[in-house]
Amino acid sequence: MEGIMARFESKKINELRARCQPAFKAYQDPLSEWHLIRPFSIYFTWLFSTLGISANAVTFMGLAVGVCGGVFLSSSNASLVLWGASLVMMSYVFDCVDGELARYYDVSSLRGTYVDACAGDLNDFAIFMGLAFFAQTAFPDTLSMAPIVTAAIVYARVMFRTNFWSTIGLSLSRTPSPSLEEASVEVQELSQARRTLGARILRLPTETFFFAVLIFFSSILFFLFDFKLPLMLTWIAYLGSFLFASVYLFYKQVYLNDFDEKANTLKFNILRNSRGKH
Repeated sequence: MEGIMARFESKKINELRARCQPAFKAYQDPLSEWHLIRPFSIYFTWLFSTLGISANAVTFMGLAVGVCGGVFLSSSNASLVLWGASLVMMSYVFDCVDGELARYYDVSSLRGTYVDACAGDLNDFAIFMGLAFFAQTAFPDTLSMAPIVTAAIVYARVMFRTNFWSTIGLSLSRTPSPSLEEASVEVQELSQARRTLGARILRLPTETFFFAVLIFFSSILFFLFDFKLPLMLTWIAYLGSFLFASVYLFYKQVYLNDFDEKANTLKFNILRNSRGKH
């Protein structure tokens, strides 16, 4: 996909892509994000940079779009659900664009990384709750507790992740960001060493944008054929991945006493990658 599009891109776009999408992102990004979002996100980056819109503004725009998408997903109206799924897809595009803008403006920081992570958690919560209310409306007899169960599972997963983000947040005003060259070298080495292609393929079903794609195509089936089951299965699978993540983090922190190590490792990676978070 990238190679085909590169043939038709202007010199300006190619230069922007080289600056905002450094080579190590091919190893670091989730597969679905790198191959499905990055080829197109650079055009939004060009537009927003031309208009002078900041990276943080795009972060909050993406959050607003994602929350609206979650609200639309909760509807029983097929047209609104399709619009909601489209907005969810767009929110993940913005999630890439804000990081690209930060690299373009050369203003990337740990604070921006922290804000983006919190916005991402809120975005996920809105999408989950939208699907949960849709499930409750579609199957009121069997899934009447869907919103409560969903909120509990998402809260558990975010709670364990928040421990890590809070540790990082405490050092926002005291920790300098590394240079772009330093971050690139460190992250490229870490990514190549720890993220083989096979491992990344196995992680594909747990990627949030992968689920956004499933939500989008499931909403098309609902819109065309009034077929609700694919959306239900996507919601169950998505929720299952969050439940697994919560149990895994709980096990690592409580039974393996691995919290400090994980927090420090995550902090180190984000410090080294503060210019390449997205």
